[in-house]
Amino acid sequence: MDEELKLFFKVCGTVIISLSYSYLVSSTIPKGIMRLLTLVPIIFTFLVIPMFFSSVTLQLFSGLIIAWLANFKLLLFAFGKTPLSTNSSLTLLEFILTTSLPIWIKQHKSHTIKRKETSSFPIKTIYLIDSSVDYFTNIRGLIWLLLMYLYKYSEYMHPLVFRVVYSFHMNSCVVLMFRLPALMVRLLLRKELEPQFDNPHLSTSLQNFWGKRWNLMASRILRSTIYEPVRFHLSQLLGRRWALHPALLATFLVSGLMHEIIYYYAIRRWPTWEVLLFFTINGVLVSIEIEAKKVLGEKWSLQPGKSSMLTIGFLLVSTPWLCYSQLIKSGGVVKVLEEYVSLAKWAKHALRFIW
Repeated sequence: MDEELKLFFKVCGTVIISLSYSYLVSSTIPKGIMRLLTLVPIIFTFLVIPMFFSSVTLQLFSGLIIAWLANFKLLLFAFGKTPLSTNSSLTLLEFILTTSLPIWIKQHKSHTIKRKETSSFPIKTIYLIDSSVDYFTNIRGLIWLLLMYLYKYSEYMHPLVFRVVYSFHMNSCVVLMFRLPALMVRLLLRKELEPQFDNPHLSTSLQNFWGKRWNLMASRILRSTIYEPVRFHLSQLLGRRWALHPALLATFLVSGLMHEIIYYYAIRRWPTWEVLLFFTINGVLVSIEIEAKKVLGEKWSLQPGKSSMLTIGFLLVSTPWLCYSQLIKSGGVVKVLEEYVSLAKWAKHALRFIW
């Protein structure tokens, strides 16, 4: 554990140095191909960073946050697009945090959080925490703790039940992985951030789930890097309406490929393409849903309760079956649990040493 933590801090230093270089590029190189070429070494470095870890947790975390999201943000930065290229220039600290963490600073509203001058420091902190940590996050944290307890009885679980439990566990981990850094940034920068999730359990359709509720950070980045460019270029051939569908499918395919790469970091095995199939199926279904709504209009709509049950039910079946299957079969679950135990022991030892 000590060696892995030392490596983690070395990687953090590498990321900070790399992004400091990237920040200086903006003031010397105009946006476009030339800026992109200067960022290629950084993008390649971020792609290989997860390979240095032996911890499955850190491999998945760095694969998602650094190899995928940070690199896609740098691609947008190369061509002068948000979130790194804004109307009001970012400071070096804001640039590093926005790139390396799953956050997106709001641009169209006042960013600074207003606080009363007479407030004491604890009250200020509580205000910020209350603004950042909502009911959804708290519930996810409790679910994560409950599932960690249930893993003690995993040998008595039916394989299908275990897959569902693990799916809830992974989803809770993703939420906490995004929300905790966002809280840190709000406390540090006092900036308003774009929402990362919007009550996914209330989704009324797959389009609503993927586009407006689940992992909004990835949705914004994929929209800017894949969906909008593909739709723009295909609109000249197919028209804007019909260009929507291949652009949408391309977005889901890229998302699936990036998930396959992230899983490769963790299990070091050739992909089985189950995750790509999962996102392809969802992309096709969302495309069908959009077209059906245009053709059928009000006839397509169901009561919110029924549509939510159908949407969540489909995801509860397809996610354990396809999205997390590789991690379960490869033994990644066991490794993650062992890492949690090791981390708990290390933290307990560290606290004893401090006190």
